[in-house]
Amino acid sequence: MPGLPKEQVNLADWARICCRRGAIDQIMDPYLRGNIDPVCLEKFGEIAESCLRDQGTQRPTMSDVVCGLEFALQLQETAENTRNSMIDVSGGHKHGSKSTISSGERSIAKTDPDRMSSDTVFSEIMNQKGR
Repeated sequence: MPGLPKEQVNLADWARICCRRGAIDQIMDPYLRGNIDPVCLEKFGEIAESCLRDQGTQRPTMSDVVCGLEFALQLQETAENTRNSMIDVSGGHKHGSKSTISSGERSIAKTDPDRMSSDTVFSEIMNQKGR
């Protein structure tokens, strides 16, 4: 791909490099940057890295991936609940309405409506040039 550094041409290789450097934030969606708890982001990186192992037998099963992603979601929800509790305890006020994304039995709530919209969820669509 013209214009990209050599290490970024292969997405899997670039992801591996960023995970090893502890710089997973370089490959994440910029609209999500600052909204994901660091522990949750680290868990996502571990899951992604395990899925990119060279030997197929060393990669996790899909059920293991799902369990890992559910755990990462729990980490994020716990961090958000803790953050919201701290706001309530300190007497702060939450502004705006609560946005919710639902899929089947799962739902993800986000307190900041300015950051959660279809633009955020489908941010890759907003970049018409592609990668």
